[in-house]
Amino acid sequence: MSKSNVDHSLLRDLNIWIDSYNDLFSDFDSRPFSERAISDDFIREMNKLTEEKDELIKTLRFQIPVKERDAKIEDIIIKRLSKDFKREYAQIAREVNNNRHKGLIMAACGISALMIAVLITTIEMNKLGQNFLRILFEPAGWFLIWSGLEKIFFDGKTVKRKRDYYARLEKCKIEFVSI
Repeated sequence: MSKSNVDHSLLRDLNIWIDSYNDLFSDFDSRPFSERAISDDFIREMNKLTEEKDELIKTLRFQIPVKERDAKIEDIIIKRLSKDFKREYAQIAREVNNNRHKGLIMAACGISALMIAVLITTIEMNKLGQNFLRILFEPAGWFLIWSGLEKIFFDGKTVKRKRDYYARLEKCKIEFVSI
């Protein structure tokens, strides 16, 4: 979505209170902030906060006690979160496209199998072989069509919700403020 196409009434600021920078990262990961895994609890809470409305997040604002603030660490965390949100969005967008592509291929194969089943009934061959091939291709065709359509329309819903979540976070400005 380009900035000129954004409906500014759908933009909002999201304020989150944290005790320390460690609240954003996994408790089990002792690496530096630039490499640490983002906390599953943080991701879950962010998902709950952003899922309530389909608004885009203009600013993701972390409210932190003054005594805990460190500008260098904040810059590292901002870069880390931005990079992670963009990477997750790109990965999930690929997954959505792959699901759609696989579903279309399955549906096309199903249509082809049904066409083969129809063609089998028109060619001259012994009845046993004709019936066997028709019984083989008809159910396979219907199965592939319906499974492909299911993959396109239903299986992707969870992944699309996840993609929309990261789309809301991908372009937001991240900042820290004192409380």
